[in-house]
Amino acid sequence: MGGSRFNRCVFVAGLSAVMLTGSANGISFSIDGLSPEFTVGVQGVAGAGVITPGDIYTPVASFAGVGLTPVAPPGVLTINLPGEVNALSFGRAPASFNANHPASFSLDRGSAGVAGTASANEFAGAGLGSEQSSDIFRSTFNNTNTIFGDGDGVSQVGNPNPAAFPLNVGETATFPFPPQPPFPPSNSSDLDALDLRFSPSAGGGGPPSPTGRIFLSVDTGTAPSLGFSAGDVLVDPSGLGTATPGFYANEAVLGLIGANDIDALVVYDDGDNVFLPGTDIVLFSLAPGSGHLGLLDPISGLAINEGDILIDGASAQALLGSLSPNAAILHTAESLGLRTTRAGLGGNDNLNALDIPEPATGLLLCVTVPFVVRRSRF
Repeated sequence: MGGSRFNRCVFVAGLSAVMLTGSANGISFSIDGLSPEFTVGVQGVAGAGVITPGDIYTPVASFAGVGLTPVAPPGVLTINLPGEVNALSFGRAPASFNANHPASFSLDRGSAGVAGTASANEFAGAGLGSEQSSDIFRSTFNNTNTIFGDGDGVSQVGNPNPAAFPLNVGETATFPFPPQPPFPPSNSSDLDALDLRFSPSAGGGGPPSPTGRIFLSVDTGTAPSLGFSAGDVLVDPSGLGTATPGFYANEAVLGLIGANDIDALVVYDDGDNVFLPGTDIVLFSLAPGSGHLGLLDPISGLAINEGDILIDGASAQALLGSLSPNAAILHTAESLGLRTTRAGLGGNDNLNALDIPEPATGLLLCVTVPFVVRRSRF
């Protein structure tokens, strides 16, 4: 139904590069509480104890298992949070924001993507059950996506996707199929929080966050007991994972209506760890059931859904010319190669992990060229 289109010029010049920062072996992520690793009491790195849904991982070892016994666990950074990390960002500088930078993302277990995309290929597999929830995909907002990182690094027989860098989390080939309840609809892990940068302590030493900050959100089951909403963005300003995270921005300040659940996150903060509307920028997606879903986007008029990448309301006004203080669509689900009911595809795919890295500046020759922020339409 068409692709992305240019909408409003925000910057007059910028750096263009072919490659992006964030190699596949330098990522940090979290997996949800229904992931099979949690049923077997998997240990983290030495001294870290049993891994939990509130931890952040780095793929430094693999689950090449017989039955449900992992050979070795992933690296783990334990956050001082008695619950589940639902979205993650180590923070980026506001000056690095550019909506043209490709997005890297993951989907939940029930989300497939449009036929012919890499995510749809992983969902279909070879009849073994969906594996796209444990993978990372990349899109340039051209109505499709490609695979960037794979749960076990192995392409199923009959899957046209090439093998991708292993994230070393459980997939149907690692944990026996058919699924063991309550894992719907497969035994694959669900990668539900993402930052395409290495967290050194997850590999055994060094500061946990490469920026010295950890921005995150928690799920609806965790938030009330901590005094937060699942639609709030929290911050550990020490970046050590030891302090209890506090408020960064509540959902109302982000321009969200009703009770919401943020389940993908990219924060562009000026370094003071306090959200300043119109200066700092927050990108996110919302989980199914969130109150803001179904509302009309103030710029495109589309009904907002769980596959869209949203931008906070103040930034939508400052950068995109929105006349509303409400959160708005920056990129549509369709531009990522995802299904939506508004496109007549019978369902809404849920984007539940996201990062948008800036271009690499030292790997390839860069040239200064004009660019504009692009708003996605389907």
